[in-house]
Amino acid sequence: MLQTDVDNDLTYSNNNWACHIKNTRNSLGFGNVWQGQCETNIPLHSIKNRITDHYKQTWYSNINNSTRLQSYSLIKHEFNLETYLNVLSKKNYRIALCKFRLSAHNLTIETGRYENIPRHNRKCIYCDMNQIEDEYHFLLVCPYYRDLRLKFLPKYYCH
Repeated sequence: MLQTDVDNDLTYSNNNWACHIKNTRNSLGFGNVWQGQCETNIPLHSIKNRITDHYKQTWYSNINNSTRLQSYSLIKHEFNLETYLNVLSKKNYRIALCKFRLSAHNLTIETGRYENIPRHNRKCIYCDMNQIEDEYHFLLVCPYYRDLRLKFLPKYYCH
């Protein structure tokens, strides 16, 4: 019944699952599968691979075109489980690192967004370097955190 509705353009404002399935198939180049649902000879693994590839391409594009995820896009290039999620045994460390990577923190680069401060004015308030307080500045540059860097980061990360 839903297939008939969609075929007759009764999509209920694109809110039913059949409409989403048809649109997804069309966007992936499988529109013919919609028409001949019972007679298709396309192997399931081909459809699965196309859906997976499309999702990964969309994911990568969204990350690289996001103004919020600029730091994340510098370090995340593949759609896979990060090793630190298995290596860090303490849950609170994993959570803190995930939040840092995803810009879910309280650095000025992020809090300034909520206050509508232009990006170039989201300066670090802990030093006089007149730099944007982003993840890079916080982790590797700001003199205010120098002692913590010396204590917790290997020197080769700071050069």
